Amino acid sequence: MWPWTRKIDGADDRKSLDALAEFLAAANGTASGIAVSPLKALQCAPVARAVAVRSETLGVLPLHLFQRLEDGGKERADHPLADLLSHRPNGWTSAPQFIMELERDTLMNDAGAFAVASRHASR
Repeated sequence: MWPWTRKIDGADDRKSLDALAEFLAAANGTASGIAVSPLKALQCAPVARAVAVRSETLGVLPLHLFQRLEDGGKERADHPLADLLSHRPNGWTSAPQFIMELERDTLMNDAGAFAVASRHASR
């Protein structure tokens, strides 16, 4: 009961730790008893190939950003994100590579993929 009271006997703490360990073992385990992480799954050839096929397919498709018009139509958007997605997001990554990496990260992580937009006055 930190920090307000002090326990003399640690039996309740031991039960809590055992329950937590049991929960974590069940959460990370599979029916076979072997935990599989995204990196471990990529060592399986079919999984690695499926991730590659999906991310490479999205990388080669043209990507256009549209905006909705008031009359219900749409037109290509003149927006900085459109340039980011169709040209080079930075000096060392091509747009297809950027899309492939985002898709791979989305497939391999529960939280999905993230990209940071860093704006500098020099660009």
